[in-house]
This record gives sequence, structure tokens and C-alpha cells, in this order.
Amino acid sequence: MSDPVHGADASGLRERLPQKPDVPQKADSIGTAQEAVRALNDDEAAATKDEKDKKTFGRTLNGEVFTVPHTEDMVSQLFDPTQPKNASDIAIVTVLVYLCLLLYFLPQSWKVPVFAVIFLFWRMCYNAGIGWLLHNQSHHKRLVVWAKKSHIFDNPKTGTNPYPFLYKLLKQEMEAKIPKDYSFED
Repeated sequence: MSDPVHGADASGLRERLPQKPDVPQKADSIGTAQEAVRALNDDEAAATKDEKDKKTFGRTLNGEVFTVPHTEDMVSQLFDPTQPKNASDIAIVTVLVYLCLLLYFLPQSWKVPVFAVIFLFWRMCYNAGIGWLLHNQSHHKRLVVWAKKSHIFDNPKTGTNPYPFLYKLLKQEMEAKIPKDYSFED
């Protein structure tokens, strides 16, 4: 196909997505989406913005390009009084207080062995659990299949979600952690 104005052949060129990063966009192909994400992320990296104002872009398996919501680091989220809190933050702080009390009340000779066992136990659980989840998601898409099968992320107003309380809890947890640029329904 030739460009009638310039006489150039444009048949080998790939289509680029328009630069509208705030609105999720559907690309024609995965290659187009991948290229659009690279271009958008490169533009943001080159921009002279404050680090908090920079955006990161991602894509879904079907080629939808979207803005990745900004999240704070966990320590800031837990201990900064200006950050919004949710039920999981309260649970984590409660466990940390319990561990501090345990450290205070344990005899000196027991502190190192007890905390070593606690650390090793939870570290192995974390590594095994995350490893299992990531393996099953990467190779079998099990988390996505489970979410679709259980209808856990379907809006309860549709009548297809058998767990409206869990939906509401997840929505509150996510929206409290990511106050801007995020909508649970979207």
C-alpha cells in the first residue's frame, strides 16, 4: 500500500495505539500492545515529573493497555498516619505488637532460638506459598480460572456473586490501599 501524498510504502508498518494512557485501550495484537506499553513507559521515564506523579503501564493477555495504579511501600502504608488503613493493616500491626511483646517477655536465652524458628517457619511458608501460586498462575492460569468460576469479582448487583460480603471486603481493602487511579469495578 503506497501513501498517495509521499509515495511511501506503509504496508510493513505496525499500527500504534493513540497516546491516551488514562483510558484502557484494546490493541489489535499482542505485539501492538507490547510496543504501546514500551512507548508509554519510555515516555514517562523521560518526563521530568516527580517520581510519585509518573505512571506505569501494563497490558493484559488479550492486548488491553492500562495504567498500573500507584501503591505505597508497605512500611509507609503501615506506619504513616496519613496513609489510609484497612483490616489487613490492623492485623499486621497486631501481629507485630504481639511479636514485640513476645520478645520482651521471653527469657534472654530463649529469644534467639524462638525467633529463629518463627522466622524460618514463616519464610518457608511464604516462599512455598508464593512459589506455588506463581507457578500455578503462570502455567495453568489457576487464579484466573478460580476467580471466573467462583464469580468472586462479579458485582453482587448482577446476582451471580454467591459471596457479596467477600466482594465488599475485597473492594474496601483494594480501594483503601490504592486511593487514586483505581476502581475495583473496572
